[in-house]
Amino acid sequence: MLTILIIICCLSLAYTYYKLYKENKQLKQEYSTFREHSISKEALTNEMWAEKFDAWCITKEKEIRKDSIKRSRSIIRGQATEHLAPFIMGNLNPKDFRFLGNPIDYIVFEGASDVTDGEEDEVLSVKFIDIKTGKSNLNKVQRRIRDCIKAGRVEFLLYNPDKD
Repeated sequence: MLTILIIICCLSLAYTYYKLYKENKQLKQEYSTFREHSISKEALTNEMWAEKFDAWCITKEKEIRKDSIKRSRSIIRGQATEHLAPFIMGNLNPKDFRFLGNPIDYIVFEGASDVTDGEEDEVLSVKFIDIKTGKSNLNKVQRRIRDCIKAGRVEFLLYNPDKD
């Protein structure tokens, strides 16, 4: 999990630096546009340009670091919530949860532990659960799985390789 977190943080930083690269490119274009429109060379000397660029880098670096920390905290909070969900969701028995992780976090066989313990004779329901925190939403694959389940396109298959 820590490796995934580090990879996500690195990707976040790479994306942010890519955005900075694009902004830098745009600033260079603006600089050349100023030159084309006959702005005097004294007004935009190389020194002034360098100072402007240095100031821009300093302000953006702080912004990048803040954004990276914010994303990292969100990811850690989401992962913690994901792992604690079976115990937080009071209406379901944590023993009935089965972790998948991707593309859906859990499948819950409601009542399966009671069947195993001999307290009940049937599983009440099968639930697909994905844990989301903050502003996160289902991705495209998760939405399609949700739609498939709602449409009733779910089946139980039994495979025995010895009989093939």
